[in-house]
Amino acid sequence: LDQVIQQQPGPGNKAANGSTINLTVSDGPPDAVVPPVEDLPLKVALAKLDKAGFKADVFGKADDTVKKGVVIGTTPAGGEVAQVDSRVRVDVSSGVAMFGVPNVVGLDQSAAERALEDKNLAPVPVEKQSDQPAGTVFQQNPLAGTNVAAGDRVTITVSKGPASVNVPDAVGLTRGDARGELQAAGFKVDVRTRDATDPADDDIVLDQRPKPGTQLKKGRTVIIYVGVYTPPPVPTGTTPAPTPTTPSGTPPSTTPGIP
Repeated sequence: LDQVIQQQPGPGNKAANGSTINLTVSDGPPDAVVPPVEDLPLKVALAKLDKAGFKADVFGKADDTVKKGVVIGTTPAGGEVAQVDSRVRVDVSSGVAMFGVPNVVGLDQSAAERALEDKNLAPVPVEKQSDQPAGTVFQQNPLAGTNVAAGDRVTITVSKGPASVNVPDAVGLTRGDARGELQAAGFKVDVRTRDATDPADDDIVLDQRPKPGTQLKKGRTVIIYVGVYTPPPVPTGTTPAPTPTTPSGTPPSTTPGIP
């Protein structure tokens, strides 16, 4: 622009003093129409722009509707006039925008679904028994942080609560053995005592609630009633019989044939 591109007479020619020299000054590159390349594959679009005399600057841009590798638009737009050799910005689709799945494990079902829907994801709840409280999400697929796109489905596994199992028979076991067996089956144990009249029932489970074989959810409590034997008191006014001794002062041997 504003540069002399031609003169008349030409350089080196003789001219009389005072004669006129004609100069041709450039007014810049010619203008041309930017070709419309929207919805074309990038390679095809670049070829059309180059043929029209433009240089392209390519920028990737996420788009949910335009296929990856296809031109979204240009600046200047197709149909506008621009100087030949000028640069045209070309926005090409990099595909659907991806983002990490939020972590919803540990949330209740309604909160988990809201968190996913806020990200334009589709929650798919599946119920399954587990040791987690009923209504709590304890698994998700895809895992938290996995890249997904808006509209993708996320399966959330919601706890139905612990499974029901048969209550073991603890009657006749010692307190410790009964507690261990019930806890191994997934139950809590509440130990209560009952008076026992037979020394053999001391620290032995005499009864339980619920009864053995009852279906009960894991994590519930089983009550066991443990016998406690207390020896009867010695009658008042009586003296225990003395233990017989040998002349040496030691109790006699109870083994036959030994004095």
